[in-house]
Amino acid sequence: PNKITLHCSATPNGKSVRIETIRKDHIKNRGFTDISYHYLINSDGTVEIGRPETTKGAHVSGANEGNLGICLVGTDKYRSVQLKALYDLVLDILKRYNIPMHKVFSHVNY
Repeated sequence: PNKITLHCSATPNGKSVRIETIRKDHIKNRGFTDISYHYLINSDGTVEIGRPETTKGAHVSGANEGNLGICLVGTDKYRSVQLKALYDLVLDILKRYNIPMHKVFSHVNY
């Protein structure tokens, strides 16, 4: 991986959505072979693993090569535990793959 893109699930703020729910939606309604993201951060701060990091994502049209996708559950208001989990996960990925901070992109509403 050489970049990270952050996303939101466009679901109600503060409500948990299990990764299997999103996985089923992506397979059934979008025609993907799996959930499009590599990670999902739930409203309680739980980090769930989606696609393996070694598998190309399907989260940014035309720009998934080398791009890890992280999805925050919610639309535009995130809990502090989610943001802490996001911070920790992004720092871990940046360090493991030596990715510079300017290679973190966002499709998230704040």
